[in-house]
Amino acid sequence: MFPARNRIISGLARGVVIIEAGAKSGALITAQHAAEQGRELFAVPGNVDSLASAGTLRLLREGARVVRDVDDILDDLAGITAVSAALPAGQKDAEPAPAADAPPPPGLGDDEQRIWNVLDSQKHVDELVRTLGIAVAQLNGVLMMLEMKKVVRRLPGNMYERRTI
Repeated sequence: MFPARNRIISGLARGVVIIEAGAKSGALITAQHAAEQGRELFAVPGNVDSLASAGTLRLLREGARVVRDVDDILDDLAGITAVSAALPAGQKDAEPAPAADAPPPPGLGDDEQRIWNVLDSQKHVDELVRTLGIAVAQLNGVLMMLEMKKVVRRLPGNMYERRTI
């Protein structure tokens, strides 16, 4: 009954934090449910040589948000309104997106600038990969840097948009 129970729990939550998960951990089932339900997915990185961290590290490679401390979670969830089952996945949160013709923030690198230019509206990570012609791993790294600079934000369903500054 654990998978069914955890599916319900992840459906009620705004986000799911995976602390430690082996390659075949039940926590990965919960993470999968959360992703399918459009919930935020967070993972705490573990030692790269630990079997108990294999699943968590895989989640991070696949786009889960890195958690170093509670502030990482609170920062990411700030402004996210309660999720209603009636809302379609990827619907905008209360924060309005900046205008498509807004000037880019100062201090962006070349790859960051390219992604900023493409994010003139909400885009799924797959659409960004196709449009930019870069590898998913490279895109995820740059998107993470842009999130840390607080110039883009990730929405449920692996959608990204520019963030108001």
